[in-house]
Amino acid sequence: MDPRVEVALVPVTANRNLDLLFVIDDSTNLLDTQLAVVHAFSSLEQQIVASGRPSLHLGVVSSDVGTLGAFDTQPGLPIGEGPGSCSSDGRAGILTTSSQVMGRYIIDDPAAGITNYTGSLDDAFTSIGILGSSGCGFEQHLHAMKRALDNNVENAGFLRADAQLGVIVFTDEDDCSFAHSSFVSIDTSAFGPMSFRCPRFGITCDDGGATPDQMALVGPKWGCHANESSDSVMHPSEYVAYLKGLKADPRDVMFGTLAGDPLIEVEARTPPGGGTPIPALAVVCDALDWIEPSVRLAQLPAQFRHGSFESVCTTDMHPAMTNLGRQLRNLIGDSCLARDIALPADCRVFDETLTTTRELSRCTETIATDCYRLVEDPVCIAGQHLRVDVTRSAPALPGTMVSVRCVTL
Repeated sequence: MDPRVEVALVPVTANRNLDLLFVIDDSTNLLDTQLAVVHAFSSLEQQIVASGRPSLHLGVVSSDVGTLGAFDTQPGLPIGEGPGSCSSDGRAGILTTSSQVMGRYIIDDPAAGITNYTGSLDDAFTSIGILGSSGCGFEQHLHAMKRALDNNVENAGFLRADAQLGVIVFTDEDDCSFAHSSFVSIDTSAFGPMSFRCPRFGITCDDGGATPDQMALVGPKWGCHANESSDSVMHPSEYVAYLKGLKADPRDVMFGTLAGDPLIEVEARTPPGGGTPIPALAVVCDALDWIEPSVRLAQLPAQFRHGSFESVCTTDMHPAMTNLGRQLRNLIGDSCLARDIALPADCRVFDETLTTTRELSRCTETIATDCYRLVEDPVCIAGQHLRVDVTRSAPALPGTMVSVRCVTL
C-alpha cells in the first residue's frame, strides 16, 4: 500500500469565486462550543485571503428543519415545548441574516467593489453565525444543507454556477436526517426511545451493532459507519452525490466537518424523569460542552477530494478552522500544501483531469520541465509554509488539477 496521502489538490486555472455554507447546530447544550467555532472564523479567513481576497458568498443555515422528513410534503406533529422542541419545518433551510448584513448571506468581493455588510468580515460572520441553543434536538444537518442549496427561493443568488463550493458542518451530535416524520413520533413501539433512534437506525457497526437491536445493546462498538440500507434515516451517500452533482467537476466541492470523534459506546442511562434505564450514546468528551460521537458526518469528508474532519473535543477551535481554511485555499487555486508532510519529502505529484493522469518528475539540475518543486513561501501562513510549483513544457489541459501525495507526519 502506498503510504502517501493527498496533501494538496490544486486547479491549474484558479477560480477565486467561493460559495461557503456553514451548517450550524443550534440545539440545546451547545452554546459554548458554537461560540468558540464562530469566534475562530478569523483563522479560516486568514487562510482564504492570504493570496488575495476571493469573491465570497458566505452563508449560515441551522440544522433545525423541524419534523419535516426528507420525503415528506408536510411536517409531522410538534415534539416537546421550549428549547430543543421541534415543530413544523423549523428554520426551513433559510440562511440567517442580521442587522449587520444586507441580505440573506454575506457578499465580500472588494476587487469588484461589492460588500453588503458593515464592520469587518469576522464581525459580520459572528452576527449571522451565533444561532443560540434552542433548536430542534433531531438535528438534520445534511437535509438542512440540501434545503438551503436546492432552489430555496429565500436564498436566491447564494449558489453561483461559476463558483467553487465549500460546506462546513458543525455539531455536537451526528446527523439525523430522517425520511419521514413518523420516525420522530412520540410512539415508541416502532423505533424505541426517541433519544436513541438516530444512532440505532442511522449507524451500523461491524462488531457489536450489525442490526438495530444489537446497536441498542450496552457496550463498545467497532467498525461503525452509516447505515446505507436504513429505511428510516437518510443515506449520507445521497447527499454526497447531490453536492458533487452541483458542479460539472466534483473536485470543485469541499466538505468539512467539525464534530465529535467517531467512537461509539452505548450505556444504559436513566431518563431525566426517572424510570427504566434506556440506551444512550456515551459522550466522547467534555471540552466546552458534552459532545457525542459523529460517525455519519465523520466519514463524509473522505468522500470528497477536498475534505477535512476536525474534532470539537478541544477548547481552542482556531487550529481546526485553520485546517479547514487550508483546504479552501486549495479549492480556489492556491498551491500551498493543505497538510504538513514528513521531511525530507517523500512525494509523488500528478497532473490530473477527470479522465487522465500524468505523473510529474521532481525538478533537478537535469530535469527542468514537466516537473515540480516544493518551495518555502511565507504566504503559506500555516504549518511548514510549503507550496508546490510546477514547470511545464506546454500548457496544461483544461480542467487539470495538480495532486500532491506525500508521506505525512
